[in-house]
Amino acid sequence: MSSTPIHANNPQLSSGSTPARAHLTKAQLKALQACADGISLRFEDWAIVNALLDAGLAEKNVAGVVRVTAEGHRYLRSRS
Repeated sequence: MSSTPIHANNPQLSSGSTPARAHLTKAQLKALQACADGISLRFEDWAIVNALLDAGLAEKNVAGVVRVTAEGHRYLRSRS
């Protein structure tokens, strides 16, 4: 397993991390929870959003709308 960061602004998520084992920062977890509650992430710091996308916890559709993936919902349930 590699410990190389997926995103330079997010050393918490490593390329060897699976979503279930990802370690999110407080800001990333807050953004993921907000997105799961239906709150738009369009005004969030894109470094946070990109880290969630890279970890497979969220996805961005053609219109640029970010939504939580099934893995992201499992991650949130495992942390509650």
